Amino acid sequence: MKFRILISLLFTFTFVGTSAVTVAEAAGYRYSRSPSSSGGNVSMPVSGSIAMPGTTTATFTNPAGLVNGDPLRLSLQAGSPKPMEDPNLRALVLVGNGVFGASGGVDYLKPDGTASDSGWAVYGLAVNIAALDFTLGLSGRTGIKTAQGSDFNAGLLIKPTQFVTLGATARSLNNQPDSYGVGIGVEMVSGFDLVADAAFDNKFKNGEFKPGVKVSNSFAGLSLSYGTGATTQFNKDFSAALFLKVGSNSEFEFEYNHGGDLPKYYAGLTFGF
Repeated sequence: MKFRILISLLFTFTFVGTSAVTVAEAAGYRYSRSPSSSGGNVSMPVSGSIAMPGTTTATFTNPAGLVNGDPLRLSLQAGSPKPMEDPNLRALVLVGNGVFGASGGVDYLKPDGTASDSGWAVYGLAVNIAALDFTLGLSGRTGIKTAQGSDFNAGLLIKPTQFVTLGATARSLNNQPDSYGVGIGVEMVSGFDLVADAAFDNKFKNGEFKPGVKVSNSFAGLSLSYGTGATTQFNKDFSAALFLKVGSNSEFEFEYNHGGDLPKYYAGLTFGF
C-alpha cells in the first residue's frame, strides 16, 4: 500500500508540474526564472540555502526554489555525514518553468551496521506571482518504510529589485516551526552574488549567521560560505558547492556542509528531458 501511494505521488507531481508548464507557456507566462536565479547563471545553493537555494535540493532547503530549472528533470542524489558512511540516497522528478514548480520522489537512509533503514516519500510545490516577484513553496516528507508520519517545510523568495533577492523559511511545521530562516542575496555584477543568511529558534532567538559568495555562468558555478553558529546548518565551518554542465541536458553538482535536510557531503546528477 505504501509503495502504491509513492508511485501515485510521483505520477501526480510529474503530471501536475508538466501540465503547469504547458498551460503557463500557452497563456504567455514565460517568466525568466524565479527570484533565486539571475540571468543565465546557474541555480545553486549559497550560505544556508535560504535566499539562494539550489534547484535540485530546494525540496530539502527552501522549496520556493523549485520554480527554477527546465520543464522536466530526473535527479539522482547521494550523501553522507562522513565519506562513504551511512549513505542517504534520493531520487527526484523535478518540473519547473519559473511560474510553477514541483518535485516528487524517494529518500532512503541506511545507517552502516544496522538494520534500521528508513524510507520517505518526498514532495514539494512552488508558485511564482510574476507581477509581485514573489514565490511561495511548501515541501514535505511522509514515511513509507520504518519511518512514520509526515513533516513539512515552507519557504518564500521575494525580489524587490532586479538585483536583490530576499528569502525566508520555516522548518518542521508538523506541530510548530522549530526554526526560522531569513536571508538576502545581492547580484553585484552578472555572475557574481553576495548572500547572507540567518537562522533563529522558534522564539526568534539564538541567531546564527552565514555569509557567502557565488561565482557562476550558464555552464559552471562555485559558491563559498562560512557559518558563525553551532547548529548543523550554520556551524563554524566552510560550506561549498560546485556545479557543472555535463553535455547539453545533464548537470553535476557537489555540495559540502549546506545544512537544511542535506547530509554534510552531498552530490547529485540531474538529467533533463
